[in-house]
Amino acid sequence: MARILIVMCGVALLASQVPAAQAGASSLVVDARVVDRSGRAVTDLTADDFEVRVDGAPRRISAVRYEPASASDQPSSVLVAVDRQNLRIETSRLTLDAAAAFVAGLSAPHAVGLMVLPEEKVRVAIGQPAADVAKALRALLGAYNPRMPAGDDELSARTALHRVISVMSTVKGRRSVVFLADRMYDGASTVDTARRAALQGVAFYVIAADAPMMTGENQTLASGDRGGISDGLAGLAAASGGALLRRSAGAGAVFERLALELSGQYLVTFETDASDAGRHGIRVGVKRGGLDVRARREFVK
Repeated sequence: MARILIVMCGVALLASQVPAAQAGASSLVVDARVVDRSGRAVTDLTADDFEVRVDGAPRRISAVRYEPASASDQPSSVLVAVDRQNLRIETSRLTLDAAAAFVAGLSAPHAVGLMVLPEEKVRVAIGQPAADVAKALRALLGAYNPRMPAGDDELSARTALHRVISVMSTVKGRRSVVFLADRMYDGASTVDTARRAALQGVAFYVIAADAPMMTGENQTLASGDRGGISDGLAGLAAASGGALLRRSAGAGAVFERLALELSGQYLVTFETDASDAGRHGIRVGVKRGGLDVRARREFVK
């Protein structure tokens, strides 16, 4: 089952890539991207604007710093993985050409690669010229025909997603996955995949024509919110620290928004205690209205 994904490297929580001791004996650092409804990065927030809850309990935030991607001391990589069977034949040309332009336009700090599933290896290694990835994208075509629906192969879907995460987990620095699919995997159980992506710091950005219209989730965290994870691509995107972005007429706009989202991130330092050993749910929010926060939903200390 050939699947189309774009995988971009970007990390959501430093606990998976940096030992907790480096963040401080009693603190951890989580990456958070904050955007307005137009997808523009919001860069003027302070510690007083953020909220962090671990397993539903509020934690004290000791420091917040915005870091432009161009000034980060961590590398960022982009892997494009292709799952053709879930990309519509009649609209895939526009999508893939827009994805190619997006990859070609990425700034120098981003390394780029290409993976076409179900192949077992990366087709264009991360770090090769972006022009090579863009050329390969323009040569691809989707294979999904809505008039001839085929049943979802849950095992193949989960295997493909895990394969992408495995590839990304070997890459140092920030890792994000941009997943192109016109079906939402709503019938597939992907909670284990979402948890693995969150714990390993692989953020999935899902771009889909059939995605529901997105509204910004309420980022003021309720006391009972324990960072639950749901099935399907929407759940995977939210849990991993990415986002579900709807592709409408003209695919270029959604990729322009994605580029804006990836232009930087906040480093949010929060206090921990002895009970934080092991795996925990985490939610990062902001008090200012009209903003969306991208941050992973689980971490391990």
